[in-house]
Amino acid sequence: MKKCIILLTVFLGALLTLTSCWDDDHKDEKPEFVVLVYMAADNDLSSYLYDDIREMMVGSHELNSRQKLVLFVDRRGQKPYLMEVSKGDTTRLKTFDTEMKSSDPATLQLAFQKVVKYYPCSSYGLVLWGHADGWTYKTDDQQQAAPRRAYGIDVTGGSTWMNIPEMAQALGAVRKLKFIFADCCAFQSVESAYELRNVTDYIIASPAEIPSEGAPYNTVIPALFSKDEAFYKLAVDNYFEQVITGNKVPLSVIKTSAMKPLADATRHVLASFVPKLENSRYPDVSGLIYYYDYTLIDMNDFIMRYASDDEYTAWKKAFDEAVIYKTYTPRWVANHVLFYKFDITEERYGGMNMFVPMDVERYADSYRDKMKIQNENISKMQWYQAAGLADLGW
Repeated sequence: MKKCIILLTVFLGALLTLTSCWDDDHKDEKPEFVVLVYMAADNDLSSYLYDDIREMMVGSHELNSRQKLVLFVDRRGQKPYLMEVSKGDTTRLKTFDTEMKSSDPATLQLAFQKVVKYYPCSSYGLVLWGHADGWTYKTDDQQQAAPRRAYGIDVTGGSTWMNIPEMAQALGAVRKLKFIFADCCAFQSVESAYELRNVTDYIIASPAEIPSEGAPYNTVIPALFSKDEAFYKLAVDNYFEQVITGNKVPLSVIKTSAMKPLADATRHVLASFVPKLENSRYPDVSGLIYYYDYTLIDMNDFIMRYASDDEYTAWKKAFDEAVIYKTYTPRWVANHVLFYKFDITEERYGGMNMFVPMDVERYADSYRDKMKIQNENISKMQWYQAAGLADLGW
């Protein structure tokens, strides 16, 4: 069986290299919807690339001729290229002349611009394929100092990744998206969603770690093209039903038009309890649901612990209007390791993570430096001002 899988991968690699070429004079009926899958695979996920493309080829059989699935592929040892997937076949649209950093916002913007040029359409969706780590922000001098990323680490010529504010700027300069489906770890953070609120109508993602195998694209791709108003539910349910190691993946959907009201509600509720904390500044987050580490706390669980019943009820209304759909699971698996270090209940689980500034002196030296960087860099996110974190001395 292992030999068969290896031969299939080699064959698929050759197929993707030898597919027919496409030029700017190509004529086709006007698309009704276009999805760009941005595959940032110039890293340790490179070996999973072809399996996911094969799944997309299977899923493409369910698309009609006006539904266009386009891939930007940046793989180790190859120049990036754009490729259309249709009816189980692939067509190379463009191979870029030079090596490019998929973690560079300019590369993301260029890929999106090319897709808009090749396929003029009234509506587009974006799939972000690769690594992520919540809202994590790094300045240029910090990028090389620690192996954390917001999105899309690229290891060619040194490891770099993309900050969310720059991602939002790059995408917003092209046009607004119907959705961003982030098939990467911990992307569903309130800070990232607020940053991207003017870029996309919906964000479909997980607040937690996900398996390296990622989404089951054979079923998720048709769901993303569904004309149903609640298409996102089908995409989430199809992903959630995938069982790799006997456990589910926590997922949620954010309606970005509700992010400003959520920020206002959060500003109000934080002001109601943070000044009353024992040390008048940093809350104790021990025992709360977290995703990946203590820098990514479940937002609902945090507010539920500290707000009064009335304040929580008012805040939860705004939260539920932002997080419009979520799948609950009491435990999940990341890279084949069972992840459960707390008692997760459906009432506590919110499906979106949030950074809560913390007293770095509570943590061991190995963790302290990371916390200091996060405490400093949260101020670079728009959420910091909008949700009143600045007013609290955080």
